[in-house]
Amino acid sequence: MLILKLLKLSYIKLIGKKSMKILHTISRKLKAIKSPNYHLLIKSSNSLFQLGTVFISTLVLLRIYEYVLLNNHHDLSNIGLSALFNAVSIDLILGIGFIGIMLLPYIAIYRFSPKIAKAIFIILVNITIILSIVLIQYFDITLIPLDRVVYAYSWESMLELSNTTAFDYTTILPFILSLIFFNASLFLIKHIKFKPLFILITIFTSLTFGLLHNKFLPHERDYDSELDYYYSYNKLVYFVKDVIRYKPSKDLDLENIKNALKSYRKVFNDRKYVSLSKPFLRKREKGNPLGAYFNKTKDGKKPNIVFIIVESLCPAVSGPYSDKTSFTPFLDSLTKQSLYWRNNLSTAERTFGVLPAVFGSQPYGKKGFLDYNKDMPPHKNLINILGKNQYETRFFYGGYPVFDHMDIFMHLNEIDTIINRFDPNDSIPYNENGFSWGYSDHAIFQSTFNNIPDSNQAYLSIYLTLSTHSPFMLKNQEYYMQRVMERLKELKVPENKLEQYRKNQKKLSTFVFFDDELRSFFKEYRKRKDFENTIFVITGDHRGIIFYRTSHIDVYHTPLIIYSPLLKKPQEFGGVTSHLDLTPTFVNFLEKEYQIKAPQEVNWLGQLLDTSIDFHSSQRMAFMRNNRNIEDYLHNNYYLTKDELYKVHDLMKLEGVDMPEKKQELKKELDDFKNLNQFYFMVDNLQGNMNIKELANHEYNFDGKVIPFFKNDTTSEKAFNGSRSLLLRKDQEYGSITPTIILEKGISKVYIECTFKIFVEENGKHNPLFVTSVSKDGKNLDWEGIDFMTKDYGTTSGWKNIKVSKTLYIDKKNSKGSELKLYLWNTHGTKMYYDNIKVRIKVK
Repeated sequence: MLILKLLKLSYIKLIGKKSMKILHTISRKLKAIKSPNYHLLIKSSNSLFQLGTVFISTLVLLRIYEYVLLNNHHDLSNIGLSALFNAVSIDLILGIGFIGIMLLPYIAIYRFSPKIAKAIFIILVNITIILSIVLIQYFDITLIPLDRVVYAYSWESMLELSNTTAFDYTTILPFILSLIFFNASLFLIKHIKFKPLFILITIFTSLTFGLLHNKFLPHERDYDSELDYYYSYNKLVYFVKDVIRYKPSKDLDLENIKNALKSYRKVFNDRKYVSLSKPFLRKREKGNPLGAYFNKTKDGKKPNIVFIIVESLCPAVSGPYSDKTSFTPFLDSLTKQSLYWRNNLSTAERTFGVLPAVFGSQPYGKKGFLDYNKDMPPHKNLINILGKNQYETRFFYGGYPVFDHMDIFMHLNEIDTIINRFDPNDSIPYNENGFSWGYSDHAIFQSTFNNIPDSNQAYLSIYLTLSTHSPFMLKNQEYYMQRVMERLKELKVPENKLEQYRKNQKKLSTFVFFDDELRSFFKEYRKRKDFENTIFVITGDHRGIIFYRTSHIDVYHTPLIIYSPLLKKPQEFGGVTSHLDLTPTFVNFLEKEYQIKAPQEVNWLGQLLDTSIDFHSSQRMAFMRNNRNIEDYLHNNYYLTKDELYKVHDLMKLEGVDMPEKKQELKKELDDFKNLNQFYFMVDNLQGNMNIKELANHEYNFDGKVIPFFKNDTTSEKAFNGSRSLLLRKDQEYGSITPTIILEKGISKVYIECTFKIFVEENGKHNPLFVTSVSKDGKNLDWEGIDFMTKDYGTTSGWKNIKVSKTLYIDKKNSKGSELKLYLWNTHGTKMYYDNIKVRIKVK
């Protein structure tokens, strides 16, 4: 009470006794007002401001939680108490503005039912608290607020990604405490009654802040770094604003395409384009930049090519130019014996961009090339070109190839083998949610020596690693975390800088593990006869999220290392290169040196690798962000990001420049690329749909007349509807789905959709499989057994809905007369009934 009296005296002294008398007079006159509408306004507003006071207090606590969380997990020297104060100030204004926006609907509902009005507001605030904490925790992981990237993923993919985050008491506790604080505080504040004058002033203030809230939002230009800007922005407001601003691409204007095509090709006037309807189709570039650095193989046979794409490998954790400290000493030593590009760039912020860029030099599409799934445009790339030149092609991946449709990409490009099953003892440990991405780097590297014969057969091997991916789980993690500290001691890192590494110790331990496994991989490989004829290409898929990026372009900066016993000498290059340049360069190299057959016309975005010793950039390329926006563009040594222009220096360092004409020039080039990028996929889709036709569309139920194909399997014991169904007996190996279908000439794809109902009476040791088979002259061209009982699509009185979708890829030269068969394969004693079969088959 004494403190309140002192505050009151100080306030009176501040505004003066005369002003106080005026305020008291206004208050007395307000009390004298008898209007029912006025009293409704005061009473309902008082109720809302009671709730709003607790809501705003909760916002402040959430800001403090975010501050503590970030500083506990990251080295963020720029985000101090002044940044916290600025963020809290913004949230206070936005919170008051939110109350102003809610004011009129709250009063309207309050007139009819005060309880309902309060309940709606309380529910909205509880939802706001939950979403805010989710978004804060997301920001803690990525240091980038969640935005329209949600449009890029299906619900299933988002659920799978959420499982990668470890959920423990530190994750759950903020939800519990925040919700308890808000809801418990409602009981403490409900007796507070604000004075009418205060209520009217607050109404005016909240309405003003609500209507003008955009004026109070942070602007990136006002902050020293992107991270400072992201931190100051309320994460829920950022998310809602960005999602609302998102506008799907409109239909293309052909006149715009015509103009874009003309101006885009002026930029690339060194290329010979050959088509108006295919915007990127051109003659292959001449030249062989790698030839000067390689000896020929001793036997003159084609060299083996091994790509190792390392999750999140970047200068922040690896290499001679590490922004922090390198945790890959073996890879660093290998770099000194290699061709090494210190200024190499990926095309995307995440893994979805790496396969189409490295192996296809392909455009990006709306949400990434892989997002087109079965409708990815056919194209010439390193995989199918080498496959046609008698290379054995393999893809090693410890995760789930169906994620991001990597398996579809590989199948479309006629990969010989996808290897993604390894020793269970080498799996990545499960996190608290029971989730694991798959298998460790040890598993995929060591499986090489079981899957690749040491023979004269040339091969292309592609490794995509996983151990350095979130949630950064290792077996024997404590050992590798200790190795991180030993590495720091070895490099004599000062004590005052160790804290930033301790905060990232778990993440860094996975790079130490990867480096150990890479060392073991090369140690074993050197024992093979084919080692002398092998070229190894090592790069990252994108920059990692361990330390915050130092600039806008830093998120794409990843090393490129080419090592081989065939090298004449090691060399470091300053030329700016990208993943898009690898396929053009290797195809030219193998054509020139080993006379492989290669296409002369290609849809490639990339150029040949730049072997300039000093820093040099002739790149003209766009980049795709994680939210699938294309708003970054590099032309020579100028870099455009959003509305900012930078000059690019060695090691991809950026310097802000004020050059309005140059900025407009790059904006125009970026717009042209975006238009043509969309046009490329639209044209392919139109052409592809013209070539798709329906081959079969059958529905089978088993009442009335039954075709002879099913007669031996029908039963009246049980049925989904009607009186009969099909029975798969315990001792029956094959179950009928549809009669054999004969394929026509020139078919390259078969799209299968099949639905049916099942009732399992007795489970066998293992589930039966749904088999798709294409054969010709007694030889299997394609065979796959699908465990259709692993997913439950809903039940009705014990009957389950089953759906199987499958695309088959076959050589169109062999399609004529091939037999397509669909059936159930039951080798482990399952007894079940199945009914209502619907089969739809399309071919391309």
